[in-house]
Amino acid sequence: VTVRRGQRGLVIGEPKSGKSSLLYNMSMSAMNNNTDVWLFILLLDQSPETVVQFRKDFPHVNFMYTTYEDDCDAQIFAAEFLLKRAKRFAESGKDVLFIVDSFNALARAYNESERSLGGKTLAGGLESKTVYYLKNFLGSARRLEKKGSLTMIGSLASGTGNPMDEILLTEMKAVSNLEFTLSYDLAKKR
Repeated sequence: VTVRRGQRGLVIGEPKSGKSSLLYNMSMSAMNNNTDVWLFILLLDQSPETVVQFRKDFPHVNFMYTTYEDDCDAQIFAAEFLLKRAKRFAESGKDVLFIVDSFNALARAYNESERSLGGKTLAGGLESKTVYYLKNFLGSARRLEKKGSLTMIGSLASGTGNPMDEILLTEMKAVSNLEFTLSYDLAKKR
């Protein structure tokens, strides 16, 4: 599968199906093989071990993260700050690859914040404004007229049994134009 500049991609799979590993390998490949692409990595609600591995392996990229200890406002700040920075790079004519792990964590952060209050509540306690924020986030990926581009690829959990995750999956698929679907059964077999 070829990822073109300006695409909006989702890595979809059940928990433990290898979504984070695939994003790590894509990031490593982009860093080593595409020196003209600026790499931005956003890790949300991750374990400290994962953060340390990414910081060690990607020392010279635009990198922001939050761990389990961070509250929803810190997660939203990290996501929006890094996205604004990536947009400025793309607007200045640079090609940007923006990796997000994961959109589910970003949705939970928006859903818990005061920003999402006042909208319609969907299944699983998901606020309608949360869906808007996520679609807007992924929808910011595009190829610009003056040769810059913002390509975004992020992970999204499926098959969790949580109605919130299923609504997110349906809504985010409508915005994306590239999907990688991973199989838990194949991941178990390595």
